[in-house]
Amino acid sequence: MNWLGAAILVLASYICGNMLSAQMQEQTKILSALISLLGYMRRRMLSERAPLHRIFCDFDSELLERIGFITPLRTRRSDISEIWNNAVKKLSIGEEAKGELSLLGISLGRIGLDEQIKRLDACISFLESEQSKLRVALPPKQKSTKTVCLLFGLLTAIILL
Repeated sequence: MNWLGAAILVLASYICGNMLSAQMQEQTKILSALISLLGYMRRRMLSERAPLHRIFCDFDSELLERIGFITPLRTRRSDISEIWNNAVKKLSIGEEAKGELSLLGISLGRIGLDEQIKRLDACISFLESEQSKLRVALPPKQKSTKTVCLLFGLLTAIILL
C-alpha cells in the first residue's frame, strides 16, 4: 500500500508540473490571439473605416472569448477605452505587454485614423517581439518546471516511505 501511495504522489506531482507548463504555454497563445485581433482591427479600419464595436463583434477568437477579453468589448458601445483597459487586466501576460495594450486603449477611438493605425502598428510590433522572446525562453522554463515538480514528488515519496 505504501508503494501505491508513493506512485500516486509521484504521478500527481508530474501532472501538476505538466499543468503549470501548459499555463506558461497559454501566454504565447494569448499574445498570438491579441496580435491577430490588432491586425484585424488595422485591416478593417483601413479598408472599411469600420466602427470599433462592429470590429469587435465580427472578430472571432475562442481563446479571447474564453478568458473574457473580447466579450465585454462587444456588449457596450460607449467609452471603449475604459472597457478595453478593464479587459486587459484579465489577460495573463507580462506587465509590460499589459502596459502597452493599456496605452493603446487610452486612445482607442478618440484619435484620427492615421494616428490610430500608427499606434496599432507600434503595439503589434511590441507584442510580436514579446512573443518571440517568450518562445525562446519558454521551453527551458517549462522543462525545469516539470523536472522540479517531478523531483519534489519523488523526494516526498522517498521521505514518506
